Amino acid sequence: DLKEFREQFLVTQEVAYLNHAATAPLANRTAEAMHDIVEDLRKGDRSFEVRQNLTPDLREAIRQLINARKPEEIAFTQNTAHALNIVAHSLPLKSGDNIVFTNMEYPANAYPWMNLGKKGVEARIVPHREGGLYLSDLSEYVDDRTRVVAASTVEFLTGFKNDVPAIGEFCRQRGITFVVDGIQSLGAAPLDAQACHIDVLAAGALKWMMGPAGIG
Repeated sequence: DLKEFREQFLVTQEVAYLNHAATAPLANRTAEAMHDIVEDLRKGDRSFEVRQNLTPDLREAIRQLINARKPEEIAFTQNTAHALNIVAHSLPLKSGDNIVFTNMEYPANAYPWMNLGKKGVEARIVPHREGGLYLSDLSEYVDDRTRVVAASTVEFLTGFKNDVPAIGEFCRQRGITFVVDGIQSLGAAPLDAQACHIDVLAAGALKWMMGPAGIG
């Protein structure tokens, strides 16, 4: 029922809303659920059990959304950038290793890798073609010291949809860690992390998953 669905979003009563993949409007039921949590927090320790039970349910819902192997693979962060920074500083990278990504990547999926230059890790930046990363271009920058390929499902500036399954297979065959920023498509387009051979997928709730900022 499209009418009932639209009524969940107050913004549709005021304007012709065109989603530009920035910050999504909250649905009424989302705002109500957030309000309920705030009210529980006002109760102090008495709300702990309620909030504790939400976590496994949310992990399982996300597992199903991205087809992760098990709920324990899901970690909660502040946002996409926070998640990518954690990954960049957690992988066992050393001097002489290199990371490959396109020059069209969102800064949150570029600067953490570039910052590793202080440790002698090289950031190899592939010039974009038509706004995205082509597998044929990527292969020219990868060698036996490439440890990570970082890419977005959809590039933030151009809307270019990268061929994530093909890039993932390319990385799998070479033992390269594939790190994906999925915030520009997750919730709007299907994404199978296992089928795409994604090792790390980072995303936040505030875009197509239509949740609040502050959770990734």
